[in-house]
Amino acid sequence: MAHASPDPIDALSGYWASLNEGRLPDRAMVDPSAIPSLLPLLLLTEFEQDPFRVRYRLTGTRVDEWNGMNIAGLYLDELRDEGDHGAIAKLMASYRQCHDSAAPVIDHYDWPARSGGFLTVRYGLFPLASNGIVRQCLGIEDYSSLPRLHDGVPLAW
Repeated sequence: MAHASPDPIDALSGYWASLNEGRLPDRAMVDPSAIPSLLPLLLLTEFEQDPFRVRYRLTGTRVDEWNGMNIAGLYLDELRDEGDHGAIAKLMASYRQCHDSAAPVIDHYDWPARSGGFLTVRYGLFPLASNGIVRQCLGIEDYSSLPRLHDGVPLAW
């Protein structure tokens, strides 16, 4: 009988909660060596104000594979496309909620597949503070239910 791998969003949620007894942790509390299996799925973002923007600071290797490029250094709104069917707007609203509430947000977005239809990507956003103010977010995307990659390209993307 095959053993199901643990849900990566649940794993990151548990790790985040353990950092400061369930309260908003400081960015300095995050130790990547404590969560090595999650690193390929992680996104570290920073929040900017006036206007509110989300900038990707670091992205894991699986995130880069699924995006077809390294998005570190880019802003979420720069990834917006008419063909995204509102996925970027939904992500922006979730990041805003994470920032404003200083609480995790777990949700999903539907991304249009090249083969037609949509692929559902689950994600979790976990706020991080600096001097008590939410300034960053540790995010994770779960691609486990999506078609496998072939030569670095998603089969149905």
